[in-house]
Amino acid sequence: MHTKRTLMTWPLTPEGLSMQPGELMASLYETINLANADPAWPYLIIPPKPGEIEIDRRKGWIGAECEYVSKRELRKEHRND
Repeated sequence: MHTKRTLMTWPLTPEGLSMQPGELMASLYETINLANADPAWPYLIIPPKPGEIEIDRRKGWIGAECEYVSKRELRKEHRND
C-alpha cells in the first residue's frame, strides 16, 4: 500500500465553533469515517492521532496531516492477493 500524506482541513460550522476540543475531535473522526464509507469518495483516509489534530478557531478550521490511499489502488492490491 502506497500512502500519501497531506494537510487536510475541514471548516468549522457555527455549531463547531462552540464545541469543546474533544467534541470537535469526535466530529472529525465521524467525518473521516463517513468519507471512508462513501463509495463516491476516492480515498481512504487514515485517521490522525489526537495529538496530530490542530484546531484553529480564529481561522475557522480543524485539520491534521493525514495519510491517505486511493481506494482503487487498495482494491487492485486486494484482488492480487
